[in-house]
Amino acid sequence: MIEIDREHPDYKRQAITWRMYRDLYAGGQQFKHRAAEYLLRRQKEPLDVYGERLQRAFYQNYIGSIIDWYAATLFRRAPSLQMEGGLQSGRRFLANFADDCDQRETTLAAFFRACFTDALVAGRSHILLDFPKIPMVVNNRAQEDAAGVSRAYVVRYQAEDLINWSLNERGDYDWVVLRQSMTRQPEVDSAELIRETYWFYYDREEFRTYRRLEGNGEPNPIELIGQGPHSLARQNRVPLLPCNSARDCG
Repeated sequence: MIEIDREHPDYKRQAITWRMYRDLYAGGQQFKHRAAEYLLRRQKEPLDVYGERLQRAFYQNYIGSIIDWYAATLFRRAPSLQMEGGLQSGRRFLANFADDCDQRETTLAAFFRACFTDALVAGRSHILLDFPKIPMVVNNRAQEDAAGVSRAYVVRYQAEDLINWSLNERGDYDWVVLRQSMTRQPEVDSAELIRETYWFYYDREEFRTYRRLEGNGEPNPIELIGQGPHSLARQNRVPLLPCNSARDCG
């Protein structure tokens, strides 16, 4: 383990609570899978009786229904964008961004609705502003547009993804560390599953991306796989924006 995997004390304190909030919101099999964490064993209760209680456990998910209803009501009407003046290229960019803000064909309204739902469940959400990374060097705006480098997009991160950070005296981020993991099957005829964990470090000028692969054997060491200036380097600002309320998320 290297320093990039260090967790903030506030993160350690809230991680279990966030997982409980996710379980209570999702309900269903996700809640039942961890029923033992919420349905405690009685004193001197036989294990087989306790196991049967766990199997029969039922959770009436009012929380999920209330949050989804509130989000659906607030975003019942998609916001309308009215663009006046300025360059035609700027208006075209904003129109395309509203239709596909994350390069996954998600509308801006749907994106902020998901951020708002995250904020209701866990108390906060995060939005990262970024630009596509390409291996070539572009020299002017026309080349940027042709290569797609100028196509800014946003990425939604849940509260649990931000594992470490530092704030300045104004409460703004000086640097942040985001962590995400995924499990994949490398080949169609392979029984081995590989777990990939990524760390994304951002300060006011640059980003660094780290990765660790874990298979059936010992996990590989964490390696640096990318670095450079980020989207808001010229503004000297960390490109991660908080979404803690309806005002922040829409």
